[in-house]
Amino acid sequence: MVVQIPMVKISLVGNGRVGKSTIRNMLEGKSAPTKPTIGVDVGRYRDDELTCAVFDLGGQDRFKCLWQDFMKGSSLVMLVTDSSREDVEKSKKLIETIQKVQGAKIIAIANKQDQANRLNAMQVEKILGVKTYPMVATETTRRNAMVSIIKENLSDL
Repeated sequence: MVVQIPMVKISLVGNGRVGKSTIRNMLEGKSAPTKPTIGVDVGRYRDDELTCAVFDLGGQDRFKCLWQDFMKGSSLVMLVTDSSREDVEKSKKLIETIQKVQGAKIIAIANKQDQANRLNAMQVEKILGVKTYPMVATETTRRNAMVSIIKENLSDL
């Protein structure tokens, strides 16, 4: 007998060039992308416990009006920031839009923790007001940590 693992939807949102596509590619076991997402890209992650569609939403201002529609049905919305004070402050303005997604748990990913000008995850969490996890998405060794973050936040839904 084959056990079907239900598919969950995860949405990655945030300003442009913060690492959303790098996180999606990391989950898929691919290398970091070289160009920004235009509109939306959808990836997939699967293991023995979890199958998910990962919606990577373009962060340019012209695409943010589409986020509400693409985030519908998400179990988890991850707000990705590059951990610079400037981007974290801009990301704070996105929280209200993200919180309109009914039924979704919202967390933040403080990406680019290897950068000199970064705020740590606790500082980012204090500014954004949502649970925040540190990440360096360009380090492929962090894939298991990213999967653990996702599973931890889906387990209590």
